[in-house]
Amino acid sequence: MRNFSTRSFFVLLILVAMFQVSVNAQQPRVRFNLPSGGFTEVCLETAAASVDVQDDTDILIIADAAANDLGCPGADPIINSLSVSPAVLDITTLNCDLDNNAVDDAVCLFVNWNITPAISQTSCDIQQIEPVAKFSMNPFQFSNPSSFVDPGNPTIFTPVINGLEWPVNVSTATAGLKRFRMTCSSLGGGTPISAIFESTFVDGADPTVTIDTFNVTETSADQGTTINFNWNVTLNNGPPAPTCTLSSPSTINSVSVPVTAAPGSSTATILNTSPLGSRTFTFSCRPDTGSPVTDTATDNVTITVPPVSCVGVPTVVPNRDTSRTTFQSALGSIWPGSNADPFNIAVNANQYMALQFTVPATSESGAISTVAPPVPNTGGLIISIDRCPGVLQTADGACDVNFPAVKANVNWRHSISPSPVGCVLDVGEIYYLNLFFGDRNGVSACTFSECVTRMRNLF
Repeated sequence: MRNFSTRSFFVLLILVAMFQVSVNAQQPRVRFNLPSGGFTEVCLETAAASVDVQDDTDILIIADAAANDLGCPGADPIINSLSVSPAVLDITTLNCDLDNNAVDDAVCLFVNWNITPAISQTSCDIQQIEPVAKFSMNPFQFSNPSSFVDPGNPTIFTPVINGLEWPVNVSTATAGLKRFRMTCSSLGGGTPISAIFESTFVDGADPTVTIDTFNVTETSADQGTTINFNWNVTLNNGPPAPTCTLSSPSTINSVSVPVTAAPGSSTATILNTSPLGSRTFTFSCRPDTGSPVTDTATDNVTITVPPVSCVGVPTVVPNRDTSRTTFQSALGSIWPGSNADPFNIAVNANQYMALQFTVPATSESGAISTVAPPVPNTGGLIISIDRCPGVLQTADGACDVNFPAVKANVNWRHSISPSPVGCVLDVGEIYYLNLFFGDRNGVSACTFSECVTRMRNLF
């Protein structure tokens, strides 16, 4: 393209900016091929808002720098992940090898990260920010070893795969929480970004509490019930007030207990609103209330809905037909059965049938319904699903048919189903499919010794 005025090149810069966003790579550059045969290049982000050019000047957009040409910086970096181990570092315990002799000879933090764009376009720095900034280092300067000297506090590190091992100067290190910040920016400038990681330092010569054993006695527990937990700890270097805390957010209120060198036990109460399923309980110990945690242990407990007591629950029909007592015995398979496969059920006159089933941990929803029964047709049928046998009118109106009908159905859904409608069945709990030929007042409509219905469960 030729004969660009100053104004026309200003518009071109806008177009180039749109191109640069789309590739999200190295900053595009613009080359001016001069009539005299030479050329001039500028980087898009650092160029002036407008540039004067001569007539017959060719203007080229170049997405990536080629060898021996001007290289323009890339996009601002993104810290995808940043972590450090161990989370609790004993500054008296050797855990890394600096001289490749296969023998640990230093105390190290291991810092790992994932940053984009590539390292060659990114400059990063790590600083200790709490309790006091004492030293900094650039993890991308791969000289070995590299020294960063703060007055009286030299620090040496060597790179390792996916990160670096960072020796701690144990002569000046103190116990407590240490927080660090990694700050990165494009070599060409831009807005720096940062992320924070932390590690707790403990001194092996300082008082600590070590957990030898910990467990919760119950493997499962109902909401609102009590669990028992047990422990055995070792007290090192005379902790002044050793304390351990059991915690599980949203499941219990934390329980703190004083500990001794002898085995101990205590209790905690599961909240009535605790989430169901497997929950993790963490037991953490410290030498006194103001000191960092020096050891932790965990155990899992499955939280369930408390069982419903059916003792004293009235039924309008006093007698139960016990020829079949489970859903599986009636259908030949566990709830919810075989989808849409009809089955016949005979119920004794003047009696109800209650078919017990347990709700599986699946997300089905559907409807159990009657189809036209075999001849003779002897009147309407009441259907209900309840936690107790023989209940024809349930607390949740969605769980029963409120009038006798030749054809009737009850919509249902498991508690983990996304379906918004139907009788809610809690996963893992016991329910009964109740059947009665008659009305909700217990008046029988069956004029034979038994009446038969044909049913199916659609899901």
